[in-house]
Amino acid sequence: MEGFENCIWFGSIPTLCNARALLGVALLVTTSYSLSDDVIDTTDTTTDTTTPPDTVAPAENLTAVQLQPLLKLSWPLEGSPPPKWPFEPPSPDAISSAVKHGEAALKKRQELERLRTPLSIDTPAIKAQRAAATSASVKPMADTAYAVEEATKALFNGTDNSKQTGGTFQGPPTNGSFLEPRYCQTTLPPCPNSKYRTQDGSCNNLEHPYRWGVSRTPFRRALPPDYGDGISSPRTGTNGTSLPSARDVSVTVHRPSYPHDTSFTVMLAVWGQFIDHDITATALSKGENSSALSCCDPTLPPHPECFPVQLDTEDPFYQEYNLTCMEFVRSAPCPTCYFGPREQMNQATAFIDGSTVYGYTEERATSLRQLSTGRLRMLRDGLRELLPPAEDPADPCNTVEMNAQGRYCFETGR
Repeated sequence: MEGFENCIWFGSIPTLCNARALLGVALLVTTSYSLSDDVIDTTDTTTDTTTPPDTVAPAENLTAVQLQPLLKLSWPLEGSPPPKWPFEPPSPDAISSAVKHGEAALKKRQELERLRTPLSIDTPAIKAQRAAATSASVKPMADTAYAVEEATKALFNGTDNSKQTGGTFQGPPTNGSFLEPRYCQTTLPPCPNSKYRTQDGSCNNLEHPYRWGVSRTPFRRALPPDYGDGISSPRTGTNGTSLPSARDVSVTVHRPSYPHDTSFTVMLAVWGQFIDHDITATALSKGENSSALSCCDPTLPPHPECFPVQLDTEDPFYQEYNLTCMEFVRSAPCPTCYFGPREQMNQATAFIDGSTVYGYTEERATSLRQLSTGRLRMLRDGLRELLPPAEDPADPCNTVEMNAQGRYCFETGR
């Protein structure tokens, strides 16, 4: 994640540099686990995953000498630039034609979305999508990225050249051919001379003010993508056939149940998720007016961002509910300022700045504040101070039964 080299302030308390803080947490967890008793898995399972004792390496703690190279690294680690366009540079006419193709594809998709019915608010699927909350500001950016994606396909003109590149190439710059975000613009506005950090992480790094660590920018990759067509389609097998259903893999590989861990409490997982969601928030693809997409309804025309998971009729869990399809929406694409393979969007800032509570856009942060004392809006319940209630009946997190009792979900930065 970019921007980790910056030291930041959390409230009125100066924090450590993010990378070192995360490294410290990781070392603490590693050390505590290696010093604890071994976890013995006594759960019966049909799959024998037992490893002979003599092949298990003992846990070892890192020494101070071994830690020094890690602590001396400069963060973020510099990535390798993607390979340039591997073929003859496209002509201006070819680029212009591709742009028109991308715009037409986007218009066709928008017309399709007007005909589709969004997910019902009382379905489990929409609650799952709500857990990966996506800001309405993402939709225009995702539409731009989709148009660029389709334009890239047009540049390859239906050949198999894209697959030969492995999905790692970077095409020509889009140069304002589409409605692009701020970080793609040639002339960037100067950073304000402000005492406080910005809500979206911009200008925290003055050398890369609108890209490094800023919300609603592309994720960095640890590995290159491996799309089926080299541009955006789901990954396939080496022979080009579709991969097995994700649910089939889950049922086959994972055990039906797990024993309680004797070393850690659930607090470890919850705290890990809290930190994770502070620096990563993958955006989901949305329909018209940022509505939730329905992917399993056979009466609706298929949406290009749908990738539903087919369920076996004898699925050990879902057969009881007579379900044969699991809703699954692809992550929203993010503009990269170039023609090329699809990239995904991180809505959060890459800084540990409490954006899960305070928001990662100025608009969201303003909606959560009192705007009089500099404080957040709070719900006071006796001696407790809680986040403000989300009383919107259209919020999928809420239920009619709970609302009738005056119980609501909380408003947060997500």
